Amino acid sequence: MVVGPHVMFNGNCEEAMKIYKDLFNGSDLKMVKYKDVESRFDSASMNDKEKNMVLIGEMIINNTTFLFSDIPENYAPGNNMALAIKLKTKEEVNYIFDGLNEEATVHIDLGPTFFSSLYVLFTDKFGINWELMCSE
Repeated sequence: MVVGPHVMFNGNCEEAMKIYKDLFNGSDLKMVKYKDVESRFDSASMNDKEKNMVLIGEMIINNTTFLFSDIPENYAPGNNMALAIKLKTKEEVNYIFDGLNEEATVHIDLGPTFFSSLYVLFTDKFGINWELMCSE
């Protein structure tokens, strides 16, 4: 069995995937939009914006397959989870945080904790919760 994250967005999945790919050195980026498989959906009820949304995206990050999708407006994303990333150095934590903190809401400021030499909890501009921590 393989378990991996499926991250859902409200229409900005493609933008998020490009940023995440660059920050995390993602590979094997794949993306299918709703318009690419219109025969499977009631395309008459979808506007042009919805047709251009990502139905399913995939990329490999650190040997883990991540799935990504835009969700239709009539669904609400659940955000009761965070992507927890344990990095080897403080420099890596700072690099990732610097790349994602524009328009982010920081819940726990970047700093040392009893369980990590550098930790931050925030929600990025796409509404995704992140925990970055250092293992050094």
